[in-house]
Amino acid sequence: MTNHTTPADFKTSSNVISLPIGAEVVRQAAERYVAAEQPDGIPSDFSLTEEGIFQFRLEDDEDVLPIRICSPMIVEGICRAAKGGRWGRVVSLQDPDEVWHEIILDEKLVSKGSSVVLDSLLECGLTLTSADKAAKSVLELLAVDCH
Repeated sequence: MTNHTTPADFKTSSNVISLPIGAEVVRQAAERYVAAEQPDGIPSDFSLTEEGIFQFRLEDDEDVLPIRICSPMIVEGICRAAKGGRWGRVVSLQDPDEVWHEIILDEKLVSKGSSVVLDSLLECGLTLTSADKAAKSVLELLAVDCH
């Protein structure tokens, strides 16, 4: 008797999307992610879904995989104090209870890629995945040009 492995036998990580075998099916699935209308504040190599933020990463074999990096988050724009100065980023994020929060992150900390920025997001309920360089990807997402 031959032991056949079926897709149900595979264990998947919560930060990797399983795509069915077959080049055409994979291409169509990737096109759906890319074609989905994205809000402003989401760079072209990222995608926002109900499950979170995915980043399209080029693998060693030249395949592009959507990797989940964190819970849903959107960079809404930039802001400043009423009298000028003290610039910041307005960020909306969804916590584990599926409640959306809007916070302001200090622009100078965002531009430096500071871990203090991540601390602020995590305190509001952002969840990072165990994906390689997930924190770095979130900082990259925050650095999107909002002008």
